[in-house]
Amino acid sequence: MSPSDIRSDGLPVIRGDKGEQAYELKKQGKSWAEVARIVGYNSANVAMVETKRWLTAIGTAKSTHEREEILEMELQRLDSLLDAVWEQAMTGDTKAVDSAIKVINARAKLLSLDQLTATQTTQNFNTVVVSGDSKDFISSLKLVES
Repeated sequence: MSPSDIRSDGLPVIRGDKGEQAYELKKQGKSWAEVARIVGYNSANVAMVETKRWLTAIGTAKSTHEREEILEMELQRLDSLLDAVWEQAMTGDTKAVDSAIKVINARAKLLSLDQLTATQTTQNFNTVVVSGDSKDFISSLKLVES
């Protein structure tokens, strides 16, 4: 950031569409309250809603490649967050465990894994009852494999 990109109060200078500005600030890790203050929204909730509205509006205008890049960036951010708490979570730190679960759930939601139904994730297993000797048993197993 160059000096011309900093306001007298130390905040970054924002240009262009407010939704895009808010999204860029959020990507930098700013809280919704900070985004609202910098961009000029009335509250953190308004900043969040308006940014989501902007993302929805541009989502249809973005190419598949651009959407894939955004998805990859968000997944990398989630990976970084999970990496930051993983070791503590694995040693039993309950706050870190809660944080890790939230990150894992966010990742699942982003990848639509939360939309899978039990029937889509369940494997079918067959039971084979074979009478006879080992040759009959091996022959029956081969039939099940095919």
